[in-house]
Amino acid sequence: MLLAKYFVSYLRAVTTPGANDIFLAEDSHQRIYGQRLPLRQFGIETRGRASKKLSLNYRTTKENLNYAVQILEGVANTEWIDSSGEVDTLTGYHSLRSGPKPLIRPAATLSQEIDIVAAQIKQWWQEKPHAYIGVLVRSNSRVSQVSTGLEGHGIASQNHLSSNNSADSDRVTVITMHQAKGLEFTHVILMGVSHDLVPQWYRFDGLSEADKKERLLQERALLYVAASRARDAMMITMSGEPSTLLP
Repeated sequence: MLLAKYFVSYLRAVTTPGANDIFLAEDSHQRIYGQRLPLRQFGIETRGRASKKLSLNYRTTKENLNYAVQILEGVANTEWIDSSGEVDTLTGYHSLRSGPKPLIRPAATLSQEIDIVAAQIKQWWQEKPHAYIGVLVRSNSRVSQVSTGLEGHGIASQNHLSSNNSADSDRVTVITMHQAKGLEFTHVILMGVSHDLVPQWYRFDGLSEADKKERLLQERALLYVAASRARDAMMITMSGEPSTLLP
C-alpha cells in the first residue's frame, strides 16, 4: 500500500498537469491488497476527463468468465468503487470465446482431493499435451502439500515461473492465488476452495464490522483473480464443505 502511494505521488510529480497528461488503467475488482487509492488526493483528476470502459475479455472463455463474475456478484448490496470514487460494474463484460463449463469436484479429504486433481491433470495433458496448467491454492503451506502429493502421482511441478514469466508444459505450476495475479494458464485448478480455507477466517479476528466487510471483499476479489487466470478450462476442488464465496 505504501509503495503504491509513493508510485502515484511520483507519477504526479514528474508529469506536468494538462490534457491527456497521464494514462491509467485499472480493474477495481482485482484489488486484493489493502484499500483503494483515491487519485484525487494525489492531484490526479479523472472525473469529467476522457475515459472508456473496456468490456471485452480476450483471455478466457465466456463459461469461465461467467463463473468468475458470479464470485464477485455473490453478495448483495455491495459496490465496487474505483480510484475515481465511482461505482465500477461488470455490466456488459463479455468474452467471444466459448469452451467447457468449469468442473466442480468435491472431496472428503485432502488426499482424495489430490487424487482428483492428479487424474484431471493427466486427462488434460492427454487431450492437449502442451497445456499450461496452473494449480492455485490459498496458502504457501498448501503449495508444499499439493506439490508433494502430485509428485506421488508422477506429476512434476514448479512453484515459480521461468525467467520469461511463462509456465512449462512438461510440469504443472503450483502457486498461491496471490502469486497468480497478472498470469494466465490454458488450464487452471482452484484447489482447496473449502469453507475452512477460503476465506481465511482467522484474519477476521479482532476486526471491526467495516473492516470485516472490506476483508471479505478482498477475499472475494482474490478468488475472482484466481478464477480469471484460466484461458480454456477450469476445475474447482475442495475438501469438505465448499467455500461460501463460490457461486
